[in-house]
Amino acid sequence: MKPLTVNLWFDPGSCLAKIVKKHGKKTIMWHGLPVGVPLDPSLAKDIIVYTWFPRKGEARAALDKGFTTITVPWDMPPFPEFSIFTCNNDVLKRTDNVLGHCRPMWEMNQVALATDYLRGAPERHERTWGPDNVIEEGYHKSRLAKQNVRADMIIRPVTISFNGQIKDGVFNDPITITMSTVVPGAQIRYRLDGRQPTMESPPYEKPFKAAESLNIRAELFDKDGKRIGNTSVVALRYVPFEKSLTTGKPATSSVEHQNQDKPENAVDGWVDISKYWGAIPAPQWWKVDLEKEYSVDRIQVVPYFDGHRYYQYTVEVSIDDKNWTQVVDAGRNAEVGTEKGYMHKFNATKTRYIRVNMLKNSANPATHLVEVRAYEAGRPPWAP
Repeated sequence: MKPLTVNLWFDPGSCLAKIVKKHGKKTIMWHGLPVGVPLDPSLAKDIIVYTWFPRKGEARAALDKGFTTITVPWDMPPFPEFSIFTCNNDVLKRTDNVLGHCRPMWEMNQVALATDYLRGAPERHERTWGPDNVIEEGYHKSRLAKQNVRADMIIRPVTISFNGQIKDGVFNDPITITMSTVVPGAQIRYRLDGRQPTMESPPYEKPFKAAESLNIRAELFDKDGKRIGNTSVVALRYVPFEKSLTTGKPATSSVEHQNQDKPENAVDGWVDISKYWGAIPAPQWWKVDLEKEYSVDRIQVVPYFDGHRYYQYTVEVSIDDKNWTQVVDAGRNAEVGTEKGYMHKFNATKTRYIRVNMLKNSANPATHLVEVRAYEAGRPPWAP
């Protein structure tokens, strides 16, 4: 009997779960959302639970109520310590009713899927189905390294390398791009706009320089024009540093942060989606102190962007951190965000404090700010 996966955001004893059971299937349910459903022990024989939410006790609680679970760890432990019986902060018993392991793939684009997710599958299988296997010294340098070479022949047969500093897919200075393959007699064809290469696409002949964002797709073809393996994909964003009145200034928010999504990330001068301020659920506010009074007439707000979502918010300014004046109303914004964010112009206003009130994220309950910049009236962005 093959299970039918159904995401249940309401009472699992509802008609939907009953319909699934009526057709001889078992429902697989995601568990642990802050607004998620309770686990009714009477349904333990009918529902399998994905335990993924990074909160201690989630997997243990589901098992204690009689449910079969699938380990979907959000917080990955060190590789030798991982197995299907290690779920976030829960270390389960070998006798527990754990069906298997599923690696989470949350809001992952095709680039991350092809280059990271699939390439990491073999080592996860090693620990999933061999939880008691002893990981020998040098495992990653010997056995796994050979496996990665074989996997790359299928997953990314074209190796794309760079001469320059790149961190998390972001580069700040021009780089040189090189493509290569170990397949003899094969030809590399590529595009830089994210579209699928064909035999009519430009052939790779020599390294080239880049000083702009690229969405590289490279394919390998044999002498007869037949495609070999998968598409090699790399997305790179060129993000030059830009200083504004907010850069490096003290920032705070409506929540106390203990993780990496800190308020100061939104005033570091970079539009880097791997480094942002975040809080959940909306509404939340974020604030920066310019440390002295300026006459401000432009504010750029850059929420998180992925080509699909948009954010709604307002922006207020103050000179005393007590009395606030709204200068931006994006409370009905429905424009999908980009790396350029939203530039708001208004009459020059005396300002020391800037507060962004994040009202809505069209994708999920969380709020995010990648960068917030403010500009002095009558002065260009680059002026000292």
